[in-house]
Parts: sequence; structure tokens; C-alpha cells
Amino acid sequence: MESGQIFQALELKTQGKYSNDKKVGIWLTISEGGNIIEQFDYDLNKKLPPKLSFQLHYPGKAREDGTEGRVIVSFLVNQDCSITDMKVIKSLSAECDKAALDAMLEYAIVFKRYNDETTCEAGIQKQIINFILH
Repeated sequence: MESGQIFQALELKTQGKYSNDKKVGIWLTISEGGNIIEQFDYDLNKKLPPKLSFQLHYPGKAREDGTEGRVIVSFLVNQDCSITDMKVIKSLSAECDKAALDAMLEYAIVFKRYNDETTCEAGIQKQIINFILH
């Protein structure tokens, strides 16, 4: 190994069903610690939209104040699967709104990486982001 090289093992899990030694139905490939679930329908021979999750960082002030509720963010999915024009359309607090937008920025990066023109649907969408204290 060359000096300075870093190798990281990818944690991938694949699950699905076989029929007569042939993949059938929808197969899932789970990666990035369970945050990404890619889907492929072998019956239709078609890649399906992936299921993505992201980490929400609960703001310290909101936690201290006991703030719970939801923020709704509107955004535009472009034809190239990039996400732009994010804005809060239902506010909870300044801190939670910022945390929601920060999470959506992370989501936008992963969304673009794991989608293409065949899996993303261009248009305005909304995302509800719940803030619940445990």
C-alpha cells in the first residue's frame, strides 16, 4: 500500500428472492449504514427510485426549550436530479428551520448521487421533517 492511501470497506447488503435460480421481484441493496436502499425490479427489468434517509441534527436550543413539531420544506427537483430552490413553507423555530434546511442540503447531494433521469421525477416537492424529543 502506498503511503497516504486509505481504504474503507463498503458495507453492502443485498436481499431479494430467486425462482429457478433466477432473481425475481424487487431486490434491495442497502448501503451507507442503512441510509441508502437501492431498488431494482427484476420482473420489469427496471431500476426503481432509491429510498434515502439522512441524519437530522436536533438543535441544542430547541432541545433545551423542549421544542417539538414539524418543518415543511419545499424544493425543486430538476431534470438532472439536482435539487434547488429549497425553502421553509411551514416554520417551527429559527433553529429547527435551519437544521431542516441543512439536512435537506445533505439529502440533495445524496439524492443526485443515487438517482438519474430514469428514477427521479422533476417538479416541486415537499418534505416534512419532524422534530421529536425522545
